[in-house]
Amino acid sequence: MAIPLILIVMTRFTRSAALAVVGAALALSACDSASPADTADLSADVLAAAAVADAVGLETAGLLDLLASDAMRGGGHGPGHGGHGPGHGPGHPPGGPGGPGPNPPAADCDVDSTYAGGITTVTVACSRSTPDSTAYGWSNRTMTFAYTGPDGPQQTPDSTTTDLAYALVSGTSLRVWPHGRNEVTASSAALTATDFDQDTVTVNGTYSREGATLFMRRDSSSVETAYALDLTLTDVRGSRRVATEEGWHRAVSGTVTGTYTATITRTAADGTVTTEEVSREISITLGRRPGHGGHGPRPVVAGTATEMRVGGRPFAFDLRSGSLLD
Repeated sequence: MAIPLILIVMTRFTRSAALAVVGAALALSACDSASPADTADLSADVLAAAAVADAVGLETAGLLDLLASDAMRGGGHGPGHGGHGPGHGPGHPPGGPGGPGPNPPAADCDVDSTYAGGITTVTVACSRSTPDSTAYGWSNRTMTFAYTGPDGPQQTPDSTTTDLAYALVSGTSLRVWPHGRNEVTASSAALTATDFDQDTVTVNGTYSREGATLFMRRDSSSVETAYALDLTLTDVRGSRRVATEEGWHRAVSGTVTGTYTATITRTAADGTVTTEEVSREISITLGRRPGHGGHGPRPVVAGTATEMRVGGRPFAFDLRSGSLLD
């Protein structure tokens, strides 16, 4: 049985740092002798869907974490509402490892923030391990923010701010637990947010992630995936008046489309190795979940799924935890 451990670190900045509040989360799993992957569905479609859910989720520090940051909300709430830092979730399928859990003590983080030429640059580096070192992880993330108002660039957003150019310049991370590992080898985003002088912010742009996952079973078989994910945001909208980042996942709407490519290597218990090349089209409708009884999609509420299709196959996943749902 996996015992998930989620760490959320909130780091506050002064107004001179553009009120950009950046956090970091390391999800570390302490496991007993049973691997959750023993019973998990690790088919190609499920592995693709799990990687996408992990890359989009809030608590896995994915795309939604960027949208929920105080910088993206226009600084309307001041310090104290940040993101979760680079992603560390395992991209787990139903029955797989990981998931949200209680908050342990803070990680060891180094934070640097500078402002020059109308651009704020924030760099965060964190590390965390369980007391017995059976699970550990680290993360590095660099972001830039550039606000614009009627008179040009703004160091600190205010009620006159109209636009934000927000970039995840680079993001890498590693998470290791007894029966697997998840590594984000590269991640980046180029996002433009408009309508900052309105209640609802509209975001368009791109988000990319490359990484590798490993799931090991007790019979010594394993599944390794090396993947690349490229997503495009179209009119993703959310209220900048939502008080917490956890609330923003209930307010968001819009579409996310893109492609997932991967090489999946399966090693059987007898040592036989098979390799599969996978390519899938991705379509996500934020703020909606698959319909039931022929009545079509329903709005998302706290703790429920959003709608995703991987190569035409429907999946449901939780926007907050970044987990696929049964």
